Amino acid sequence: MYSLKLGKLGLLYGNYVQPLTIYEVLNAIWKESYLAKTVTMEEARKLVRIFKKASSIVKVTSLKELI
Repeated sequence: MYSLKLGKLGLLYGNYVQPLTIYEVLNAIWKESYLAKTVTMEEARKLVRIFKKASSIVKVTSLKELI
């Protein structure tokens, strides 16, 4: 989440994430905007757009690979 807020996607390039990571990041953005109100809805939308870009540069592992 920290890399997203700073817009430093290069830190994520080529790294691996678990499938659940996608849901967890989106949930964190929702919580910050809707529950905690620490970011505005427009900022949350921007974070989602950035995360969409970030998810294209990381490798999402599959459960079969983990087993």
